[in-house]
This record gives sequence, C-alpha cells and structure tokens, in this order.
Amino acid sequence: MKKQVKFESHEIILKLMTENENQKYCAIRNRVENRKWFTDRNVLSEQEQENWFKQYLVKESDYMFSIYNMQGDFLGGNAIYHIDFVQGIAEYGRLLKDTAVMYTKGTGYLATMAAIAIAKEQLQLQQLYLEVYQDNLVAVKIYERAGFEIKDRTQDSSGREMYKMIIKL
Repeated sequence: MKKQVKFESHEIILKLMTENENQKYCAIRNRVENRKWFTDRNVLSEQEQENWFKQYLVKESDYMFSIYNMQGDFLGGNAIYHIDFVQGIAEYGRLLKDTAVMYTKGTGYLATMAAIAIAKEQLQLQQLYLEVYQDNLVAVKIYERAGFEIKDRTQDSSGREMYKMIIKL
C-alpha cells in the first residue's frame, strides 16, 4: 500500500492524485501543445487513462501527484515513479501544468521542488533521475534550477535528442 504523502507550502500543494483529477490531467496531456513533450504522443482515450489509473493505484513504486495552488485550483500533475526503495532511487517526471488556469510564474519549479522534498523526506530516497527532450527548454531550465544535472544524452525511438538528468538528495 502506498504511503500517504503530501506537501503543502504557502504557495503550492501536492497530493496523491484521485481518479477525477486523473481525468483532468489526461485532458491537459492530450492537448497538442503538451503531447509533444511525452515519449508516447498519442491521444489517450478516457478508457485508456482509466485503465492506467487502476494499475497505478496498486503500484507501490509509482506516486502520481495533483498540483494545486492555495486558492484550490487544479494546476496539473507530476510524479515520482519506478521507485527502487532498496537502492533509494526513482524517476521524476510527468510534470504537466494547465496553461488555461491562471497561475503564478514558477509553478513548475515549485511542483518539482515539492516532489524532491517528498522523495527525500517522506519516501527516504537518495536520488532522482529524469529524461527530458533537449528542446523542452522550459522544463530543462526548471530541472536545472531545482538541482538536476545533465549526465547523459540519448535519443528516443524517433531519433529526437533527450537529456538524462540526476539529482542527489
């Protein structure tokens, strides 16, 4: 069973994603301007997302978060997943913000820092890693500002350049 983790500051809240929030996240993810940043750029049906969420609920190595501002607006999501509790490492990603909602500049950075705090303090992890498209300049800047360092460069199956980034906690 997943630990009940949550992060709350005076600016942002991260909490485990619910089924309703999962559908909101899927709608944001399916927008053309957002799909290009995912390795699977296909439009997901509600059923596909629902099936994914059911599998997520039973995975102890996957924590999907909803991002809220202090006014209670759903802003998007992010995740810590592929957790190896023995080695103390996990992948960070799925960071997605709803640009249709008014939010303070820096939400992606705040959500990333909140996830790092959860990984370190509540999940007792020692390292996070991620993969991000090299041309996703906004995300790369967020991750570098949060303390991630580029460790390698790879390509996805279509030949698109990606960075592998790591942060020690």
